[in-house]
Amino acid sequence: QRDDAARMASKAEYLKSITRAAPENAPDLVVILFDDLGYGDVGFTGNQMIATPHMDKLAANGMVLENYYAPAPVCSPSRAAMLTGRMAPRAGLTHVPFPSGTPLDRLNRFFNNPVRLPREEILIADILQAVGYETAMVGKWHMGDHAGSVPTQFGFQKFFGTYYSNDMNPFTLVSGTAGAGEAISHQAPVDQTNLNPLYAEKAEAFIADAARDKPLFLYFAHNFPHVPLYAAPHEAGRSDAGLYGDVVQGLDDTVGRIVAALKKRGRLDNTLILITSDNGPWWEGRGVGRGRKGVSFEGGIRVPFIAHWPQQIKPARSDALAMGTDLLPTMLAELNLPPPPDRLIDGKSIAATLRGAASPHQVLYHYAAGTLMAVRDRHFK
Repeated sequence: QRDDAARMASKAEYLKSITRAAPENAPDLVVILFDDLGYGDVGFTGNQMIATPHMDKLAANGMVLENYYAPAPVCSPSRAAMLTGRMAPRAGLTHVPFPSGTPLDRLNRFFNNPVRLPREEILIADILQAVGYETAMVGKWHMGDHAGSVPTQFGFQKFFGTYYSNDMNPFTLVSGTAGAGEAISHQAPVDQTNLNPLYAEKAEAFIADAARDKPLFLYFAHNFPHVPLYAAPHEAGRSDAGLYGDVVQGLDDTVGRIVAALKKRGRLDNTLILITSDNGPWWEGRGVGRGRKGVSFEGGIRVPFIAHWPQQIKPARSDALAMGTDLLPTMLAELNLPPPPDRLIDGKSIAATLRGAASPHQVLYHYAAGTLMAVRDRHFK
């Protein structure tokens, strides 16, 4: 992969054109993304074996979208599409990258598959940093580990987490700040029984240390409940759904910790919290309809979604169509910012949808590995 010089220049020009202080009363923004969490794995969608009280409370006081889709049935393309607002083939990451130099990485290169998110892509964090937000990412990146395609080079001022899925070796944790680079902070093998609490601690620290006179953006991307599964000793045996349920309840604990940190910051009422999953579940979890992670049937791409923003969003449930690509244009709309003029944004703003209006979509397109697999309208797929 090579970065396109003209596109890099137009990206820089766009970000310079919007660079300014954040709008007055701009909301804090928090995106919590789970890895392989199924539509039916949480209490607010009907699961009675796994207790998720913190997410259930946010759902009861926010908007739950019941027809929300991940942009791809596997993690890396889904994340790239969500953060850029562009379907994975357009965003340039249609396959899952593997650690540089490993046999699967060499295989990707042999078949000319993309192994990183192109640098010319514009992420939510790039835009928010340009308009005065303090930005941080905690958790799983999985969009490349080299050639400039790491979080602190895409608008995140701080990063703590991993470049890969938790089943890839060597599984290390990385820490970094923009301008100073990123380096390994926890060598392999990482103790994954402590991963949820460690991520929550880092996220809490960012919220606590963020300036009070600036809005913040936190992208909190968990590694779980992707397999292999690990639970801390105090989490083991808590659910009625075995180890998988214990892990999901541990994830819910981290949501509670984030909400508590935002309350302490004093801006929870003006914080937009978005909670969802990168794709459907693997065999341990519970999806909806046919199929699982990796396929474009409902089970592979229809995922849970909560939007919580007390000042702006009333409690409701909606069957309106929406997709992960909608997050970037929605944030642009909320901040009254123009989209990049040099590239097509596939997502549409769901700002009005989150307040009870109809979906802006007539149809949704479902891609897998660069191929159009399905089209969904209100009634048919």
